[in-house]
Amino acid sequence: MTNIIAAGRAFPGSAELADIRKYAIDIFSILFDVPDAENLLKIRLAELMEVGLPKRDKYKDLLIDEQYGVIGLAGSSYYASELLYGVDPVAYDSLATELGSRTISIDDSETEAAV
Repeated sequence: MTNIIAAGRAFPGSAELADIRKYAIDIFSILFDVPDAENLLKIRLAELMEVGLPKRDKYKDLLIDEQYGVIGLAGSSYYASELLYGVDPVAYDSLATELGSRTISIDDSETEAAV
């Protein structure tokens, strides 16, 4: 077992991390009934590397923050868009796109009702 010692703590080495990764993917595959999760992960990572991760955008932030507001976390307050982007930029982009399409649909229906 090759551990890395940092700040007085032992951390698993690369061989142990590779085993942990394999077990985590196997467990995910079993829990969510996803055959060949390893290959799906490789494909998704390649897609993300090809196009890059979505960037933060003020309009997207506004859409998300209007819907979800400010969230308290560990004694601090954060805008929902900030937290979501920090955890999952792809989910941030998808949610903003969904909220934007709802806004457009609502605007269109209000315009039709006024006519």
